[in-house]
Amino acid sequence: MGFFKNISLDAHAIALSKAFETIRHEHYLCVARNVQNALGTNLPPNKNRLTGEADLCLKGIQCLITMAFIRRQRYVSSNDDANTFVGCLTSHGWSQDRDAVSGYAVQFSKDYDDIVKLVPHASIPVTDYILGDNRDSERSAVVLNVASRTLSAFPSATKLAIASEFRDMATMEKLQREVEIISLGAFKRQ
Repeated sequence: MGFFKNISLDAHAIALSKAFETIRHEHYLCVARNVQNALGTNLPPNKNRLTGEADLCLKGIQCLITMAFIRRQRYVSSNDDANTFVGCLTSHGWSQDRDAVSGYAVQFSKDYDDIVKLVPHASIPVTDYILGDNRDSERSAVVLNVASRTLSAFPSATKLAIASEFRDMATMEKLQREVEIISLGAFKRQ
């Protein structure tokens, strides 16, 4: 029975690793587009794809959210299953970056329930990535503000992907509304 359970957990992990990659990419493209609009200039072509510490940071946040959310929602039956699932997700989603991703997850774990603190953790490396060596205090403030607002729906979007994968319709509906409200609020403030 454990063998088949592990196969099921692995299948969920494969699907979620792909969904998480899409979420990171889409959120970053929104940040990049909003930064370009705020600054009135195009970003360099090498900034059209999320990489480096910014990507590792977002992966760490997704790892942290997954560990807590699957336990809280009881998508797995035990802590052993949760650990097995996170291990599967790690091997499919960020095995080459396991130590860095785990480091970010541990670093942010105390702020898991406080979205006001969790989002800036993601916004700072994204801002650093976008600006690279081209920084000044005014540009940095604008980019950080835009990144924080744009990424405000990132944790809820990650939870939505998890709820969707585990076919939790009630939670999906709640999170879909939450993502829409957060996104509308972020859009109106910009």
